[in-house]
Amino acid sequence: GQKPVSTAIRLPVATTAFFVDSGLQYSGASTSTLSGLSHLAGETVAVCADGEAPPFAPGSFDRVLLDAPCSGLGALRRRPDARWRIQSSDVTELAALQRRLLSTSAALVAPGGCLVYSVCTLTAEESIDHPVPAGFDVDDRAPRIGRWRRYANGWRVLPHDDDTDGMVLIRYRRPS
Repeated sequence: GQKPVSTAIRLPVATTAFFVDSGLQYSGASTSTLSGLSHLAGETVAVCADGEAPPFAPGSFDRVLLDAPCSGLGALRRRPDARWRIQSSDVTELAALQRRLLSTSAALVAPGGCLVYSVCTLTAEESIDHPVPAGFDVDDRAPRIGRWRRYANGWRVLPHDDDTDGMVLIRYRRPS
């Protein structure tokens, strides 16, 4: 998706970026998404894997972005059909999957590293209701780009603030 690419574009030069997606397909769309990172002096690697069983050792990364699958209810202006398609049971199931992905993603973060959790929904169940991963602290500094509002232990953008989708961002830091 574009959120991970936007985040990776702000990574330091000489960075190796891994994109893990169980539904990854090498199509024109995925190729163009990855080519957007060509300015990095490091390497961009796409990995097709299950986020609940990532193929990396614990503590392998300084930074991990979890752009979690969600209900997409923050994007209703672009996908109004979600209003009728998404049921409350879908949100509950997605929240359970998100908690599992948050746990496995947290294990990949090295001491002193950070984990960013991002969803394009505004529901508390899919964002701020998740517990802080064990061994992490909340990094509550405001994001530097955009018009973010404080939202419990995270931040959110409302669609009418910046003429964009609604989304929630929570950052965690693993102490050294």
